[in-house]
Amino acid sequence: MHPLTFVLLGFAPGLFWLWMVVRSNRQRPDPVALVLRTFLLGAVVALPIVFVSRVVGGEVSIRPGMSASEAAFVAFVLAGLIEELGKFLVVRLSLYDSPYFDEPLRGMVYSGAVALGFASLENVGYMVEHGPEVLGGRALSATLGHVFFSALWGYGLGADRRAKLRGEPSRGYAFLGLLGAVAAHGLYDFGLFTDDLGLAIVTLVVCGAASVRLLVVANRNSMHAGRTAAPFVECAKCRAPSAVRARFCSACGTAHVRGLERRCGGCKAPLLADPAYCPGCGVRVAS
Repeated sequence: MHPLTFVLLGFAPGLFWLWMVVRSNRQRPDPVALVLRTFLLGAVVALPIVFVSRVVGGEVSIRPGMSASEAAFVAFVLAGLIEELGKFLVVRLSLYDSPYFDEPLRGMVYSGAVALGFASLENVGYMVEHGPEVLGGRALSATLGHVFFSALWGYGLGADRRAKLRGEPSRGYAFLGLLGAVAAHGLYDFGLFTDDLGLAIVTLVVCGAASVRLLVVANRNSMHAGRTAAPFVECAKCRAPSAVRARFCSACGTAHVRGLERRCGGCKAPLLADPAYCPGCGVRVAS
């Protein structure tokens, strides 16, 4: 099989789940370019993570007949700690101060993006080593598992960011979420390494249910939920705002000329065509 085929197949499930993650944001949409950049950074960081894992792990590797202590070390340290910390640092260092990263919902979107980028490159590696037949199972297990695990620290990091924007002290939700992600990731891999598939499946299902619950809460409590801005036009004479369909200026009584530029009622940015969201502030434009 051509190497490019391995890459395309390995990234296909990640890109599909990325589309689902982006759609899960029911409030202000995220910039597509920023989401894709985070996804690609997740794939790029996979290489140094593998390097660090090999340096830390030394002679320890995944193999049949591993002892419980070896399986625990690989699962909780080499996989859980190093992988989740690597993904966490990508979002923390590249997005934490971004105006687009302002709440738990955004934290879950971008943690999902970096997790899927990492999982996609991991898929390619597994396909090269074990053949393309492993992709079907990984698309529904390990690929989604990375999203579920990272959602825990993504929600926490977004919560800390929202507290910072409000001038409130941080309560360390990002740290707690990271600990939870390391524990869940490690428990899942430990079940796989010790052939305890029941433990792995239960961990994946419980973590998935927790992630969905956090997503529902994040959407419901989003700072952008229900925010709309009515478009307006400015009077050509006195520059006072008026409703889009008003025939006369409410301030000076001058008749509005045709073709006045529509502006956002939130940030006053020009509204070209008929956008659903303001390109300047991201608020939903009232119809």
